[in-house]
Amino acid sequence: LSLNMEKRRVAIIGAGIMGLSIGTLLSDTHGRELDITIVADKFTPETTSDKSGGQILPYIPASGKVDPGLEKNIIRWTAATVRHLQELSRDPATAEAIHLARVTGYRLLGGKAPLPFWRDAVLAFKELGEKEVEGLKVKVSPKYKHAWMYQTFMLECPSYLPWLMERFRRNGGLVECKKVSSLSEFDGYDAVINCAGLGARDLVGDASVYPIRGQILALKGVNLDAIYENDKDTDPAMVYIFPWKDELIIGGTADANDWSTESDPQTTRDIYARCAAAVPKLAEGKVVRTWAGLRPMRSTVRLEMEKRQGRGPAVIHCYGHGGQGITLHWGCALDVAKLVETALQLTTPTMAKL
Repeated sequence: LSLNMEKRRVAIIGAGIMGLSIGTLLSDTHGRELDITIVADKFTPETTSDKSGGQILPYIPASGKVDPGLEKNIIRWTAATVRHLQELSRDPATAEAIHLARVTGYRLLGGKAPLPFWRDAVLAFKELGEKEVEGLKVKVSPKYKHAWMYQTFMLECPSYLPWLMERFRRNGGLVECKKVSSLSEFDGYDAVINCAGLGARDLVGDASVYPIRGQILALKGVNLDAIYENDKDTDPAMVYIFPWKDELIIGGTADANDWSTESDPQTTRDIYARCAAAVPKLAEGKVVRTWAGLRPMRSTVRLEMEKRQGRGPAVIHCYGHGGQGITLHWGCALDVAKLVETALQLTTPTMAKL
């Protein structure tokens, strides 16, 4: 790169897992060619991503019409995220810093069920019959006759997001704290990446993005080292139990078009009762905190370059990940990086690892 060549300016709107991972990846691979600024009104620990349970496991949105290409993309994005986390897990100090752990999970079923689409996206997968479920080390409700046992990663965002932010800033990335009202605020930039999540409703007038509220509890005083969750075909009400480094995270709810981010005491009691009915050992625990977050839901993830006429920056959208932004984040970041390279005709290829 010649010294007199001006750096290209890139703005990223949003500082959740999408904005931060895209910023980190671009600053890592194109830091010499790009000036990158993350612009947001909320940063960790205040983002929606900070409130997530942190399991790497994809799903297909059940509501509304589903884009037929979505399943293929979800598998591809998940696989890329798993590879990225495998890479990070090879360094014990990094794994410790971001609270990254390889964990066994049990999806509890009332009976035998068709195998899930995600079985090849996780690290390991096996069906368990009735005898094997009865023989589990931690007892589960007798209503669960079958299970899918799998291995995946748990990633604690309250540790991972600050780590990404530090990496981004060390690479020369800039941060600006303000609410963005319009993409026209970035006319002086070469590219703008919209990772506004639920904010895309107002920012780009996308009414197809809507909140699915989730409430979560943290428990102390009980130790489990595996993930336990139910299947919506067996139980209408959601149950998930995630082992974090210092506590258990249990949930949850999925309330469409509910905008409240306050914890509801009755919902807290209901979640605890449901989870303890599924895995009775939880009765030994004590709820130490509760919170609620709004998943930015859409029938399909919007990840594309906008076709625009005339001058102005290239606009790339990356939002609508619902409750699986953590699961898909690195795969999506790689796709966005390729779009930026195309738009700005960058020469160095994006590498798939940090």
